Amino acid sequence: MDGPESREASDSGTRSRAVLGNIFWLSHLIERLAQARLPEFDAPAGMSFSRASLILAVANGQLAGASRMSDVAMDIGLTARTVTTMVDSLERDGLMLRRPDPNDRRAIQLELTAAGDALVSVLARALEDLGAAVLAPLSKQEQASLLALLDRLIERDASES
Repeated sequence: MDGPESREASDSGTRSRAVLGNIFWLSHLIERLAQARLPEFDAPAGMSFSRASLILAVANGQLAGASRMSDVAMDIGLTARTVTTMVDSLERDGLMLRRPDPNDRRAIQLELTAAGDALVSVLARALEDLGAAVLAPLSKQEQASLLALLDRLIERDASES
């Protein structure tokens, strides 16, 4: 195909690669910004955006009644293996515990220790500040549009999994 359809397909492929590349790059920029800014909030050494997100997801799960490791992994968009590695580290740091799920012996519940629970408000405030810094170049309307578009992409992919 040499006509306009070929060019549209090519432009569409280029655009989709550019969008994916920008999302990937933005995730790295967010992680780097978090590494730089989390210490300002008295977060423990080695705290990352991903670890902070995991702690907050476990805290939210505990409020809802349970935090199964597999559910938390899905909620924050990480593989079970990645979450297992992060939980290993957070356990060593005294911030999180694993407990057997009383309803499913194959499943693991995650629980924050007192030290982990003490970090929840600090990390929530830090990630809110980080989010504001990342989104500062966008108007409120653009931020809402971006959130809606990302939600649509995530929901579609989640339903296809």
